[in-house]
This record gives sequence, C-alpha cells and structure tokens, in this order.
Amino acid sequence: MREHIKTDFFKLPLPRVFGHRGSAGTHPENTLESFRAAAASGVQYLEFDIHMTRDGEIVVAHDDHLKRMCGLDRVIRR
Repeated sequence: MREHIKTDFFKLPLPRVFGHRGSAGTHPENTLESFRAAAASGVQYLEFDIHMTRDGEIVVAHDDHLKRMCGLDRVIRR
C-alpha cells in the first residue's frame, strides 16, 4: 500500500455526494444509463463493484452471482 496518495479528494467541500451503483434508485444499477444519470444530477463520484470472469473479462455487478440480477444460478467468476 502506498504511504501517500496525491489527491484533492479531501480538499473538496462537504458533503461529498456519491452515486451508489450509479443512480440505482432511479435506473437499473451498474449500467451506463445509471452512471450517466448520476453524473447528470451532479454526482462527482461513482461507486461500483467489479468482478472478473474465469476467462478474464471484467463485469460491473454488485453481487458475485447472477441470481438477483437476472435469475441465473451462476457465479460470475466461473
């Protein structure tokens, strides 16, 4: 871990507003549509989770499985 990270994050005014999974309250979570909506509403930071599939593809998804998102009983990394 780095001892010092150069960032202006702590210099910005409070409150800092984050888009949790984009604008998940108004759009499908973790989608480009959701991220664009969050940015359009003035959110400066986006929070999202990423997973890697077995063949090295990156997937933006909160859960590590597909059950809640699309009803499939599968784990993303497999």
